[in-house]
Amino acid sequence: MNSCLASIFDEAVDPHIVECQRKVVDRFNISSRPFHQIRITTPRLRRIYQRKKKEHGDFLDDFLNSTSHDVVLFLDVDCVPVSEKAIDYYLTEACQGKLIGNAQRANHIQNNEHLYASPAALGISIETYNKLGRPSASPSDRGDVAEELTYIAELKGIPIELVMPSRYDRTPSWPLRSGLHDFGIGTTYTHPTLGDLFWHCFQITVGDRGDFFKEKCLSFISR
Repeated sequence: MNSCLASIFDEAVDPHIVECQRKVVDRFNISSRPFHQIRITTPRLRRIYQRKKKEHGDFLDDFLNSTSHDVVLFLDVDCVPVSEKAIDYYLTEACQGKLIGNAQRANHIQNNEHLYASPAALGISIETYNKLGRPSASPSDRGDVAEELTYIAELKGIPIELVMPSRYDRTPSWPLRSGLHDFGIGTTYTHPTLGDLFWHCFQITVGDRGDFFKEKCLSFISR
């Protein structure tokens, strides 16, 4: 499988956070897949990603349209695997034609509680991206970053796997859907048979979240 992991972050992000993410990914990247951490530093990239709500979607578009890899696992800079099964599972399922990701809901948008594969941990193959029609991952009136991919996959009958949250460490928290666990600061995403797979801090630049993220990463590395 010609696959990789990719994460983008603004130059303002604490380099220690980036380093912690790298160390945790390296700890659980048992197949040694390439991991691209991309810092937005050049004037050109700043122009491209200057719109806060658009930056992540623009990056996904650019990466998917330029990568030489067949399958990609995107990660937010504050999202990390917590199991040796996590990376390979997402990439393998994506290679087999699924759109796979952490379940999320854009609570600031009235869209009938639509759930989607979050770009915080999102696996997709270029073949699937082509079947979707190579849509933009930018936010729309009906969804947040990358939510359009889930909408189109639903429309076209492309298989989707949403890995659900099982718990969170801190408030604030946000509802997913009635009968499902909420997600919040420090959310663990758990597969029903494989166990815990990913942990997502959320809002990494707010308050002491950076220190919290670094502490959690140290605990994951020592597993």
